[in-house]
Amino acid sequence: MTLQKRSWFVFLAFLALLLATIETEAAQRGPNSNICQRLDRIEDKIEEMDSKLDMLTLRQGEHAALTRMDRKLDLLLRERQTGNLDRTSGQPGQPGQESEHSGQTNQPGQTEQGEQETLPYAGTADINGIQILKIEKTPVSQGNRYVINFKKDGHCFFEVFSVNKPPIVLSVEEGPDGEWTSTFTVESDQDDHVWFMMTCRDEKDIIVSLRLKNSIPGPVTVENLYLPTIDGSPPGPVTFEPGEDLNFTATSPADPTTGQVVEFIRARFSGIDLETGKFHMHMSTEEIIRELSEVVTLQGATKSLTLLTSTKPVSGRLSLEVESPLDDNALVREITVTEEIPIKPAGQVGEVPPQYLTIVEMPHREKSKNGNELETCSVGQECPIYCLAIGDRITSMFVYKVFPNGTQEPVYSRHELPSSLPTTKGIYWMFHAEEDSGDTDGITTFRCLAYDTFHFEYTAKLMDVLARIDPSIDSERSGLTVEDDPADPSSKTITLQCAVRGRPLPDVRFTWDVSSTARMYQNPPDNVTSSSKSEALATKTFVLNANELATWNDEDEESPICSFYSSTLGEYVMHHFERPYIS
Repeated sequence: MTLQKRSWFVFLAFLALLLATIETEAAQRGPNSNICQRLDRIEDKIEEMDSKLDMLTLRQGEHAALTRMDRKLDLLLRERQTGNLDRTSGQPGQPGQESEHSGQTNQPGQTEQGEQETLPYAGTADINGIQILKIEKTPVSQGNRYVINFKKDGHCFFEVFSVNKPPIVLSVEEGPDGEWTSTFTVESDQDDHVWFMMTCRDEKDIIVSLRLKNSIPGPVTVENLYLPTIDGSPPGPVTFEPGEDLNFTATSPADPTTGQVVEFIRARFSGIDLETGKFHMHMSTEEIIRELSEVVTLQGATKSLTLLTSTKPVSGRLSLEVESPLDDNALVREITVTEEIPIKPAGQVGEVPPQYLTIVEMPHREKSKNGNELETCSVGQECPIYCLAIGDRITSMFVYKVFPNGTQEPVYSRHELPSSLPTTKGIYWMFHAEEDSGDTDGITTFRCLAYDTFHFEYTAKLMDVLARIDPSIDSERSGLTVEDDPADPSSKTITLQCAVRGRPLPDVRFTWDVSSTARMYQNPPDNVTSSSKSEALATKTFVLNANELATWNDEDEESPICSFYSSTLGEYVMHHFERPYIS
């Protein structure tokens, strides 16, 4: 027997043993046993092995053992979803649709009765086909419950999310007279702003986004929201020949009821630079877009632009966006409507080049000490970490935790993100930040992988997550000392010490602002002594002459301070030094 055949027999024997283990455990423990965690891990492992096996054998559809196991797993999954297995439904953060009546979580696009609503490339050809009839917010024990009534043409794809939180579960149900209802609950500790988005793809690709202010107190009802419209010409998809630029005109008419006109039309491009193969979430406007004119009149707004495809051949989507800002204290803080126009070179069949596969680099993210994209999560919090892939045929995605010694461990708790495009796929997993998370600098590394087994391709990306210790000043250990100046007995030497904590350590500055002049203003410390990776003592020394001592002793003058800007809090953190009288 050859080594290759022996390897096959060993592999199939392992799969048979694995399948027997599943069946035995299910029979012994009964239908109400909680075997979900083990089942999830087995599903992940089988999917990963199947992807690798396809790439090794260069053949697909011939894995009888995997097919048989897949059918068994489908049966177990159906039992779990119908409640025969002990699994809590509608968990926060599980993408999908939460059935209001049954309490179960349906998969994206699945109604309570099990009927599938087609999500990708379904929608309306006219933004006027979408009407937001009413939004109701009602306080409940878990937070705020939202009910949005709307009309739409065709089918749409829905998402609800907030900053640094996993996707929020929602339900979408059809009612009488063509009205639809979306219901979701936002926890009280969620970010102040929550986004409700509906994406409708057909002859035109339209995205409607409502930014809701979650902190508005009490029950609130808003009726008959007017949606600003955007019309891009020519409509997509648009193709270009080598050396050819593309010209577009975007118009947004005034609100026929109030006469309100949008302030501007924003144009952005996301896609693949075909010369480098790199995907850009938002490509530099100077590189790809030349704005020719923008006119705003009482009748509406019009923008003309050129997509510079002659010098920058691309494949992606041109976004034309208008927004209608509302009152800061209103439930609906902002309405944004976007038309996406697919752009591709002539001869390319799909939205991405054949066999293309990449994991997206998020824009404006700083790099870690390892040179990887850096996410941050404050100690004590649980944060979603996202990994997004773009490709011709993305079959599966996985994530591994990478330890400092180089070993890797699968992250089984990943969740797949719903997507409205077949060329995009994403996963997320929850990261719980603790003070001792990661290496000595508080960094945990993950390796995200995307597979395309149809073309025998895969790609990977390393991501770092910093367990951030929110910066603070320790007032107990901060203070000042006064000493005689050895060079001039009439002068005094003042030493300010500011004890700070944080990971990363905050950038401390010293200020003493008096009526006559700023003696010091945002001056850096003379010395910073670190007692650990997250604690330090910043020191600043200066000399007061005889004239300045009078100012120092004036009770109406300000005391020196040490401070830093906290991006977490969005404000300055400062410590006022107690100023002793100097004789």
